[in-house]
Amino acid sequence: MPISQSNYEDSDTVAYPDAAYPYQNYIGPLYVVSESVFSDPSSSTGGTYNQKFYYYGAWTNLQGRGFQAFAVKRTLDSRYVSPNLLYHYEYYERSFPYTGMKYQDIESTGVFYTSGIHRHTGG
Repeated sequence: MPISQSNYEDSDTVAYPDAAYPYQNYIGPLYVVSESVFSDPSSSTGGTYNQKFYYYGAWTNLQGRGFQAFAVKRTLDSRYVSPNLLYHYEYYERSFPYTGMKYQDIESTGVFYTSGIHRHTGG
């Protein structure tokens, strides 16, 4: 199934001005998956559905580790159409050594939120 990619710099980005040394907020060129199309097993006609992806809060490391991670990935699924939109927010750690570890999931219709929290134990 097709996957679309776009440039993070040109996408619907939100800068989170929260980085502190050795990190820096990042808005610049970076290819990301913006949309993916899947076969829909619930469709009797062999239909498809798509998911759109949005990324927020990118960090880069100033001590040589390069790109760190995004703070949030938002997914919009075409199987849920207006007025029943469903957004899935995934929150990730950006600081080393927890870079990329998911710590929270939130499902939102824009009216209410349900949350699943993933905690990690670090050392």
